[in-house]
Amino acid sequence: MKPQVQVFEDVEELSRAAAEFVTRRAVEVCRAGGAFRVALSGGSTPKKLYQLLAGEPWRGSFPWEKSHFFLGDERFVAQEHPESNFGMARQALLDKVPLPAGNVHPLDSAAVSVEEAARRYEEELRKVFERGGKDRGSKPAGDFPRFDLVLLGLGPDGHTASLFPGNPVLEERRRWAAAVEAPPGYPTRERVSLTLPVINAAAYVLFLAAGREKSPIVKAILETPEKARSLYPAALVEPSAGELFWFLDRQARI
Repeated sequence: MKPQVQVFEDVEELSRAAAEFVTRRAVEVCRAGGAFRVALSGGSTPKKLYQLLAGEPWRGSFPWEKSHFFLGDERFVAQEHPESNFGMARQALLDKVPLPAGNVHPLDSAAVSVEEAARRYEEELRKVFERGGKDRGSKPAGDFPRFDLVLLGLGPDGHTASLFPGNPVLEERRRWAAAVEAPPGYPTRERVSLTLPVINAAAYVLFLAAGREKSPIVKAILETPEKARSLYPAALVEPSAGELFWFLDRQARI
């Protein structure tokens, strides 16, 4: 299935459309009797989305009490660290809305190693998804959990979540979450990421990308996908039984 691409004038317009998209998806799932399970992304563009969701009109219409928030990836740092994706999401959104404490699922940054943190995170995922297997949208898809929505960004090297070009974790076909070492040059190299099969098992995947620097990679992924798959992990995101969306600002689609 081809991705559905929408192009917006700027980040503000993109973020408002994304807030509407996420809220509508959450309401649909919960009205059907399920619990909404979403994996959040880090980055500046998602941060704007989270800030909008924390305000009206979205805050008042979002089914917070029936929603569970996870992370698509996280740096192995304390939650108060400026590099923490969870810390950003908490400040922009999670601490500002009426979410039950048990509905937020961060990485255990107190683990003794990043490998142990990945193992514990997968245990948390299994506990939530297997316990909620009767909920619409949460039943595992084969051997993997089925998120109702996975939010993703696009890195300057074509990575998404913490799935980097050439990293062995791209070949992972068993684990739900894995320890990852980012390439040299990234300020925080130890990370935990959802694996590619988990992302591709989602019902909906939404990429958010903004800025002219993203344009060459976006163009390659959308216009020459077969070639892009060998270069950019983001091009490997192809939901097996779900829908894929790209929300772009005009600069990212030049």
